[in-house]
Amino acid sequence: MKKATIIAAIISLQITAYNLLAQNIGINATGIAPDAGAMLDISSTNKGLLIPRVNITNLAAIAPIVGSTTTSMLVYNTNATTGQGYYYWNGATWVRFFTGDAWELTGNAGTNVATNFLGTTDNNSLAFRTNNTERMRILNTGNVGIGTTTPGFQLTLGGSGGVFGVENTATFSAKNAGGAYENYLWPRWSDNIMYLNYGSSGFNIRNNSSVSTMFMTNAGNVGIATTTPGYRLDLNTGTFAFGNGNVRTETRNNAGLQGNAGAQSGFFETVSPTNYPTGASSWWHLIDVRHSNNTNNYALQLSGSFFDQFLYYRKTNGSPTTPWNIVAATSGFGTSGQSLVSQGPGVAPIWASSTSLGQGFSQTAATACTRYVGDNTSTYLNGGSGACNSGYTSGTWFNVAGLSTTRTIASGNFVSINVHIRWKTDNFSYFAPETIWFRVLRDGVEIARSSMFTQDPDWFILEGDGNIFYYDSGATAGSHTYTVQTAMSNDYSSGTESYWIQDGYLTIIEIH
Repeated sequence: MKKATIIAAIISLQITAYNLLAQNIGINATGIAPDAGAMLDISSTNKGLLIPRVNITNLAAIAPIVGSTTTSMLVYNTNATTGQGYYYWNGATWVRFFTGDAWELTGNAGTNVATNFLGTTDNNSLAFRTNNTERMRILNTGNVGIGTTTPGFQLTLGGSGGVFGVENTATFSAKNAGGAYENYLWPRWSDNIMYLNYGSSGFNIRNNSSVSTMFMTNAGNVGIATTTPGYRLDLNTGTFAFGNGNVRTETRNNAGLQGNAGAQSGFFETVSPTNYPTGASSWWHLIDVRHSNNTNNYALQLSGSFFDQFLYYRKTNGSPTTPWNIVAATSGFGTSGQSLVSQGPGVAPIWASSTSLGQGFSQTAATACTRYVGDNTSTYLNGGSGACNSGYTSGTWFNVAGLSTTRTIASGNFVSINVHIRWKTDNFSYFAPETIWFRVLRDGVEIARSSMFTQDPDWFILEGDGNIFYYDSGATAGSHTYTVQTAMSNDYSSGTESYWIQDGYLTIIEIH
């Protein structure tokens, strides 16, 4: 009985083995036939497939592990050093599933920027999210937007963070005829836009109305409200502030500091005055105008106490202790109408009436575009073929219209006279003057003269300036009238000479 059973089991196994060799295999608990397209069909509702677990210590070696070199062998690597996971043998080494085709949470090794990248291979944009909200987008055109899904520039900051854009020359040229700038930037926060332009002429900052608010030239000059600054800092309009409380006044205790010790030109105040006028205490003002070389101590300084009307000055002349001189006081001493006037270092100031100085001036203008016609009566003596004019000899003088003024000269004062006339010859009568004279008269008596040799006896038009500078020490106290006259001659022809006075001035300056 036992022998028969054993023989039946052997026959059944042989038949089964024949069937296994002849067709695909299905492994299941229901007896369902395997899928016709699969050599092995394993199905279960509560069990899985357990792949062989091996310890791969060297990814390039297989024989010590499974004793086979068959391509496509699948194992699960339990070695943490070489990397746990499913591996297949590619004929030369173990390859981890998805290695090289996925970006891992802990990073990837062995990448090549020429072939490995994060992005798209079709004409679609790429979005980045956090908390399932898009934070950044790279358009298929290459524009990058942070906080916006429609970036209009190579880099655009949108949303509550504002916008930052960079345009190239071509884009800027489309917005501004001529394309003068090489780079064009504008940061934008809410609706306040600040344009930043750099071009061939300098660096420009603009407001949201595209109006230049600040400009720096290539030479380093900075202009506010002007694009053509002529100085290191050029304010076209408005004002500026600095110092304590932005009132343009800074603190400076020692008036004797020199530049390399921290002194600068400017406006200062102190409650602890050092090297100020003798006896200075409490609060004082200081105005300091320093030499450009800060290694010396040359400056012009004005100072005064907060609490009186005295004003002091000095020129430091290289010494921080140079004595101060008092300039003036408007009240408290002297008589009405007098001022305290300095007589120099070490000399006591004196009280004097401002009217006794007698200083002042009078000025009158010539009647513009006035023509003067000669009568061929004026002559001059020459020093041989006209080489040197030895002077006017005789003829007619004409008053220059507008150049006459009367002034009362104070006793003891002197008078400085300045005459300036711009003239032009003409061809109204075919001939221009050979020589033009100007002279100054005080009360009808000549006191100064000047002449011009035009070198044009014919009809050519010439123009020039006539000037007289004269110091009249002979004017006595009282009223005097100063007048300017002109004369002309033409020795080379009998034609009537003439010329125009275009404009001119007679200035009388009274000096004590």
